[in-house]
Amino acid sequence: MVTSEGEARGMARIDMKRELADLYRVPRDPVMVDVPPLGYIMVDGKGDPNTSEWFSEATGALYAVSYTLKFKLKRGPGELDYVVMPLQGLWWAGDMDAFVMEARDDWEGTLMILQPGEVTQALLEEARREVREGKGLEAVDHLRLETYDEGLAAQVMHMGPYAEEAPTIAGLHQFIDEGGQRQGQAPRDIPGRPPQDGAGAAAHDNQAARGVKGSHRGEGTCQLRDTILIPPGTRTTC
Repeated sequence: MVTSEGEARGMARIDMKRELADLYRVPRDPVMVDVPPLGYIMVDGKGDPNTSEWFSEATGALYAVSYTLKFKLKRGPGELDYVVMPLQGLWWAGDMDAFVMEARDDWEGTLMILQPGEVTQALLEEARREVREGKGLEAVDHLRLETYDEGLAAQVMHMGPYAEEAPTIAGLHQFIDEGGQRQGQAPRDIPGRPPQDGAGAAAHDNQAARGVKGSHRGEGTCQLRDTILIPPGTRTTC
């Protein structure tokens, strides 16, 4: 655990970006990385992340609850402090032809923010209630706490506008395919899609479907990660 000046008064501070440095310091050329199981608060939806009402409402709910969780832990018995992690997203389409930059209205996705291990379901319920009552954000009712076990993946840094990500994503997929990394791997549901809604069967019927995971903070650099399983799931952290 990384501690800071708060240690002098008994407050512990964790730095998840430093502890997970291999996942956040990404080169411009594709590399392999083994991602451990990590806990996120998540919410599902559909539509263009640039224009959909769902994306805006879900993002607001995720950040509001994440900051509420942060301050509850900071003021709690453990006096734990940390920086709220960036927004990330898993994206896919039932029709692979729709999974292009020009057809974002057909994208389905799961938005998510990484949480420290101290966040529990009970704590999430408390934070969700406080945000609902204080800010009136109904989208908080759809949030869930879930462990995402990504495993072996390839990742690369995209430089430029999000609308120009397609060649970088294609290059990442080519890097994986040329290395034969998917051979012999067992299929699994598209990352982030809740298994209880029957999505698993649809995902396995369309093994070309891909998802993109990312945290959007304006145009510039964008981290892309593709899970080495079938169907693959590409993730971006920007």
